[in-house]
Amino acid sequence: MGDGFTGKVEHGVKMLIMVLWSVIMLGLFFVCIIETVDLVGDMDVSFNSDSPVINILCILVFMLIAAAITLMVKRFIPDRVINSIRKNRNIIGIIITAAVGIFLVWWISITHYEPVSDQILCFEMARQFIDGNYSNWSTGYMSVYPFQNGIVMFDVMLLGMFGDSAYIAFQ
Repeated sequence: MGDGFTGKVEHGVKMLIMVLWSVIMLGLFFVCIIETVDLVGDMDVSFNSDSPVINILCILVFMLIAAAITLMVKRFIPDRVINSIRKNRNIIGIIITAAVGIFLVWWISITHYEPVSDQILCFEMARQFIDGNYSNWSTGYMSVYPFQNGIVMFDVMLLGMFGDSAYIAFQ
């Protein structure tokens, strides 16, 4: 009797969590459809109304493309190929990951972009941090935008390993 009751309680809790999660996700989904947040100037936050029709149309187009791809895969790829892919999914995943990694290394090696905007500010904060200048954390950029601390500390690590002129390492 304990297992049956425990199973029912677990099922009920799981359903409650799923319902709460779904309500939260639907709420966020509808807010994303109708609102856009802009940070203008220092810290003035303004909400601008989006066109729900355009957003819904974009979502529908994305869903139609996903459905079309799914139908094409089911219709034009034989079952034996799909079963073979399922059997070898780990090997295929490793191959795809390696191919993407090779592509990214190639892309980084041919593009030499220097950081701009927030990236250059974070880069400068990392340089100052290494030099022992912490003034931006008390009254400057980092006190206004503390969420940039993660990327700044990552840049500090990269600066320590590669120096400040190795932009390829930062890309």
